[in-house]
Amino acid sequence: MPKQKKRRLADYSTSEMVKLCGMKASSTFENKRDKVFERYEIDPTLFKMDSSIEGGENFYPVVCAELLAILIKNWDKNPSSRKNANRDNVTVTQICDFYRALLKDVDDLPKELRGLIYKSCQSHFAVVEVNQVIMLRPTQSPIVFIQQLGRGLRKAENKEYG
Repeated sequence: MPKQKKRRLADYSTSEMVKLCGMKASSTFENKRDKVFERYEIDPTLFKMDSSIEGGENFYPVVCAELLAILIKNWDKNPSSRKNANRDNVTVTQICDFYRALLKDVDDLPKELRGLIYKSCQSHFAVVEVNQVIMLRPTQSPIVFIQQLGRGLRKAENKEYG
């Protein structure tokens, strides 16, 4: 079967994603990509050129490729990615180091994409299981501050406080 071409020229191929993540081997990229997909419950078939073909080529839309690359590139810094990871053993320092690495890479993105990420994270981020909020950047808006703080105060099963 002939190799299929990208849907759009702007899409990233697997080899382009390997480079974007700063990796040398596509197997390393695919291994970390699969772990990120599992951790963040991302459906891998969304990136298949033809989902009916086993092992078919993946293409990553430009709208999410750079963000996905940041998560993949920093996977080893994620405290939950470590062997025998346990929520009780994760320290605030480890979490801060992980988010600093993510934010450093986000800050290197083009201004328009960076602004979109920071704005969407403050108002569209909703995971009720969050039981800790770390404010890493100042805000002068009391409304935005309460909204961000409220992300960690929502009630959820297995939360001690909420």
